[in-house]
Amino acid sequence: SVASGLTEDDIKVAAICRPGTGLAAPAVAAWLSERLPRYRTVRYVELVDDLPRTDTQKVMKTTLRARWRTPRTWDAEQARYLAEAKP
Repeated sequence: SVASGLTEDDIKVAAICRPGTGLAAPAVAAWLSERLPRYRTVRYVELVDDLPRTDTQKVMKTTLRARWRTPRTWDAEQARYLAEAKP
């Protein structure tokens, strides 16, 4: 989860995308929405090449939270706003 300016924390998923799969962030969010409870809606998705890890191979969650907004981060709220704004 990452800090939200308006409510409780928002959920962000960092997913490793294998080359050539054609995986897109909206598809990841849609897949998760079918499997997670409604209150656990994913707002942000970032497709990454690898996850930051410690020397013992644990995922460095604090590092992911610290860099939660990158140019590769897809925002469901922004995408919905842009889709509604189209004529």
